[in-house]
Amino acid sequence: MIDIPSWVHDVELSELPEQYRRFAELIGYENTLQLVANYGGDYQYIPKLDGLIKLTRDKQLWHDFRQGIEPRILAHRYDLSIVQVYEIIKRIKREAAVPATQISLFDAAVN
Repeated sequence: MIDIPSWVHDVELSELPEQYRRFAELIGYENTLQLVANYGGDYQYIPKLDGLIKLTRDKQLWHDFRQGIEPRILAHRYDLSIVQVYEIIKRIKREAAVPATQISLFDAAVN
């Protein structure tokens, strides 16, 4: 990481070159400085948002399924087909190697 001189913090956004200004408008000037100080000159891959959305959806769907919500309801809730819901459940079961009826030690107690 490069040390950021104190006077750099006083620069106005309008004074920045376009490639920096775009970042500063999106994440703020201070965050842009930290990003450039830590990763400037490197090639960084930024995953697409849809991958994060899918991962989060699948995790929540699995949680809901483990709470006893029927796949038909999950399909409607997550705007999926029932086949897609079963495919997600099957994939997560395979990855976790935990049967759907087995309660994990880390699951919250159901009252």
